[in-house]
Amino acid sequence: MRIALLVLAACDAGFVPVAPDVDTNVVVGVDHRIYAVARLVGNVEECSNMGGEHDTLEIDEPVHRLIHAGGHGMYLVGGASMYKSVEPERYYIAVLDQFSPIAIRDPGWCLHDLPHYAGHAEHLVPARDRADALRRLAEVAAHGIRE
Repeated sequence: MRIALLVLAACDAGFVPVAPDVDTNVVVGVDHRIYAVARLVGNVEECSNMGGEHDTLEIDEPVHRLIHAGGHGMYLVGGASMYKSVEPERYYIAVLDQFSPIAIRDPGWCLHDLPHYAGHAEHLVPARDRADALRRLAEVAAHGIRE
């Protein structure tokens, strides 16, 4: 009974309890940041003077949602100019600063073919593989990311 009351009190205070066996790979951490396991599915170099890569990641969940990372002058995953397609098993823990629909379009910077996104990641933590990202998600959500 005490555990149920603690969980209800935590939910009422805005905290989402995190357990290692969460059924979704998007969680709110104790630091109130949104964390998600995501797989890199696209990487485009913008053609501005400063450059920058725009990364498309798919959240590891049954629903098909894409998030954006990178931007003008940013290189979060590296290698945009070296390859057109990406390795299928490149996983990250994404720290989302926006989890609402966004569209990025700028034909002048070669960014006319980017998809519509469900959010934006401000930071990507590389993982060895999907299993490693899933294992570390609960730990990161419980303790935050040490940047």
